[in-house]
Amino acid sequence: MNYELYIARRLRLQEPGSKRSAASIRVSVAGVALSVVIMLLTLAIVRGFKQQITEKIVGFDAQISIVAHDSSYENELPITLTPTLHDMLRQAVPAARIDASIAQPAMLKTNDHFAAVVFRCYGDSKDWSFISDNIVEGNLPDYTSSAATSDASGNDSIKNAIVISKTIADELQLSVGEKIPTIFIVDNRMRMRNFVVAAIYESHISDYDKTVAFAPISTLRSLLGLAPNQSTRLEISGLSLDDVPEAQMEVHYALSNAYYIGETETILHAQSVLQTGAIYFNWLELLDANVVVIILLMSAISIFTLVASLFILILERVNLIGTLKTLGSANVSVRKIFIYVAARILLRGLLIGNAIGLAIIAIQYYTHILPLDPESYYISFVPVSITIWQVLTLNIVAVVSAMAVMIIPSMVITRMQPARILRFE
Repeated sequence: MNYELYIARRLRLQEPGSKRSAASIRVSVAGVALSVVIMLLTLAIVRGFKQQITEKIVGFDAQISIVAHDSSYENELPITLTPTLHDMLRQAVPAARIDASIAQPAMLKTNDHFAAVVFRCYGDSKDWSFISDNIVEGNLPDYTSSAATSDASGNDSIKNAIVISKTIADELQLSVGEKIPTIFIVDNRMRMRNFVVAAIYESHISDYDKTVAFAPISTLRSLLGLAPNQSTRLEISGLSLDDVPEAQMEVHYALSNAYYIGETETILHAQSVLQTGAIYFNWLELLDANVVVIILLMSAISIFTLVASLFILILERVNLIGTLKTLGSANVSVRKIFIYVAARILLRGLLIGNAIGLAIIAIQYYTHILPLDPESYYISFVPVSITIWQVLTLNIVAVVSAMAVMIIPSMVITRMQPARILRFE
C-alpha cells in the first residue's frame, strides 16, 4: 500500500475549526488558476488572430499566382491556359484548384469624386465564400455562372455587376444599385464602361479595401481582347499554407519545363501569398514570441506560488514530519507526502483555471462580446481558437514542470532532525 499517498489524501488543507481552505492554499490555487486562464486565453487569441488574418490575406491573394515574367502592375501580359499547360500544373499540384484570373487597374468616377481600383476577375472554379462572408450590403453576383464566365452574349445584369468595398463606396458616396462610369486604359487608349454596384464588402484590411473590386471575367476578357482560354494570371489555391513553399517550387519547375518545350510564349513566374502578403505574415510570426514570453511568466508565477505554499505546509506540519521520521519513515517518503499535497493544490488550480478559461473562450467564440478597433487590428472582435491538443499539452507541461520544481523545496525535510523537532514541539 502506498502509505505516502494515503497520508497526503488525509491531510486537511482547511483552517482549524473551519471548512474554508487556509489562506496560503487559496492563494496558491488562485495563482495557478489565474496563470492557466491567462495562458489559455493567450494561446486562443493568438491562434484565432493568426487564423482570421491569414484567411483574409488568402481570400484576396491566391496561395500561388502565376504571371508573365515581363508583366508590369499596370499591364499584365496575357497567359494562354492550354490543355498541356493545365496538365503540367495539375501534375505539379494534384490536390489544388487551378483557375484563370485577371487583375486590371481602372478608375471609378462620379460627378464629384474618383477612385483608383484594381478589378479582380476569376473563372468558374473560384471559391467566393470569403467575399460572400464579408458582404455588408447587397448580394454577391453569381460570378461562377455561364453568363459571367462566357464571352458569348448573356445576362447583362451579371456582366455589368461589380462588387466594391465599403471604403470605396463611402469615398464615392455610392450605394447598391447605382451606376458607376469606369475608365480603363487599354493599349494606351482610354475605354469607358458603365457598371452597376451589386454589392459592397468590408474586410477591414485597409490595403485591400482601398483598391480591390470584383467584376465578371468575361467582361474584362472582352475589354482586353482576350480569348476564352486566356487571362493575365493563373491562380492556384486549395492547399495547406504549410505546403505552399514546396508547391511553389513544383509549379516553378513545371513552368520552366513548359517554356523549354515551347508550350508558353514567355517565361511564367510563380509567386506565393507568403511573398505578396509578407508584411502581414512577418507581423503574425512576431506574435509567437509574445506567446512564449507570456507563458513563461505565467508559469513562473504559478510555480512560485506552489513553492511558497509547499514551504508553508512543511513549516505548519513539522510535528508530523518529526513523528514520521521517529517511526522510521525515510526522507524520500516524507518528501513524497508533501509533493502529493502540492499536487492536490496544483490539480485544483488547473481544474478551476481550465473551467474558467475555456468558458471565456467559448463565450467569446460564439458571441464576439469583446470588440476590437478594426482600423488597428484588421478585425472587429477578439478572435479565439484553440485545439484540444493545445489544452492537453499546456496542462501536461504545467503538471510535469511544477512537480519537477516541487522536488527542490521538499528537500528541506532532509535537514530536519526528529529529536530537535519533537523537543521544539
